Amino acid sequence: PRPALTHGPISCFVGSVYKRDMDSTSSERTFSIQRGAMVTSLQRCAPSTEYITIDSDALIVLSEKFDAGEAASVVSTFLPAFVALHHGNFVSPAQRYSHAAFSGQRILITGGHQWVANVAARLACMHGAAQVYVLRHGYSHDAAGKRRKNTAPQQIVYMNSDPDVWLDRLRGVVDVILDYDYPTNLDAVTQVLSARDDCRLVCIKPTTLERARKTHAARPGWWNRIHDYSALLALPNASLLDYKQLRKTNTRELEADLKYLFHLLSKRMIRPKIDSYLRPRDVVPCLNDAMCRRLERRRIEGELIVEPWRR
Repeated sequence: PRPALTHGPISCFVGSVYKRDMDSTSSERTFSIQRGAMVTSLQRCAPSTEYITIDSDALIVLSEKFDAGEAASVVSTFLPAFVALHHGNFVSPAQRYSHAAFSGQRILITGGHQWVANVAARLACMHGAAQVYVLRHGYSHDAAGKRRKNTAPQQIVYMNSDPDVWLDRLRGVVDVILDYDYPTNLDAVTQVLSARDDCRLVCIKPTTLERARKTHAARPGWWNRIHDYSALLALPNASLLDYKQLRKTNTRELEADLKYLFHLLSKRMIRPKIDSYLRPRDVVPCLNDAMCRRLERRRIEGELIVEPWRR
């Protein structure tokens, strides 16, 4: 298929089927997917210039009523956010997709500068959360009010990530913590976790720290800030979300989650954010230079990099 989304090295995409290679060993699914169909996949893949070659069994066929850019946003941002909210929360599938899944709960989300953290906050509100606290570096309520009208749900409270601002207020009142900012302020986060026996912490595995751990190429002082994951998992009710690994082992569950999110999209209950467009073939040559890092920063801040949908 022709990809409509690039995510660094392509880890997920939405696109149209350009060509089908079929022979006597092809599965029935290969024959059932028509040329030009809009498809996506949770399987990690790499582009060869303009196209992607992938097994038909790994494809999910999407309705043509969806805009490809919005579909790409659902796959790359909304799905990881939804999974993070439910990670370690073992409930029945019916309750997982209920609008009361987090009824009355108070949720703390760190790393509010990342678009996925804000998506998680909005999904939590949609599913009954009483209050969602989102921590942002350098956030000022007065400055935010001057910049733009606040369109966030009333349940969302943005706060400066400085523990002096939020720790005393949130200690003992939070039910769920999503930590997108690990290891920054981890000591304060664990204080909130330990204040209640039933509080749940989900630490989102940071790939940048993993690269630093493997290459030992971290900046001076950065290495000392990296906490040991084993120490983190020793905390009560704490879990580590490795989303890339989850895609390999829980494909069927993720596909069910994705189907539910596309249902929300069809009802316009979620509205993906798409700000800029770029073709995958323009990204591939610059994966390791400063341009790629700028593109990645734009993606983190909410500007998805997609190719406009074409027949």
